[in-house]
Amino acid sequence: MRWLMNKIFPCRESDTFFEQIQYGKEPEEICGMRTRNCLEWYMRKAIFYKRMFYILSIINLAVPLASTVLMAIDEDTRVGIVFAAVTSLSASLLALYDMREKWIMYRTAAENIKSQYCLYCGKVFPYEREDAHTKYLLTLEEYMAGVHIQWYGLQKEKSDKGKQEDKGEQKNE
Repeated sequence: MRWLMNKIFPCRESDTFFEQIQYGKEPEEICGMRTRNCLEWYMRKAIFYKRMFYILSIINLAVPLASTVLMAIDEDTRVGIVFAAVTSLSASLLALYDMREKWIMYRTAAENIKSQYCLYCGKVFPYEREDAHTKYLLTLEEYMAGVHIQWYGLQKEKSDKGKQEDKGEQKNE
């Protein structure tokens, strides 16, 4: 999955990140570069999960219908078995990776970053004072830390839920 993501959405963040931390850069330039890097990353993730969500959802809808039609015409059970396996796999991937939830989370993060950057560029509250650059960068980093904590919580919740289900199965045996 990671290989596919890197192939479709190559990452150039590290190059520009090292450019932006050089001394002597203007604060506006640093804020712009950091925002661009963050938006690129969150939007790339959002687009990936959106596409995967729609592809897997279409598979979940279309394959059972196609299976029903083909089995009514041909009565070959092998087709039904293969189509059922494909449907089961796509449904499992949707549930396992929470495609919709991650898509919404990354897209929301991108929109919030855009909103803050617009306020910063317009020198609107809370970025109207001399320390606007510092305030903006702190706000941006705190927001991204919050998103990462939210993402980690989502992963931990899933992991804990899986462990509880495993314990439940062991008790039933």
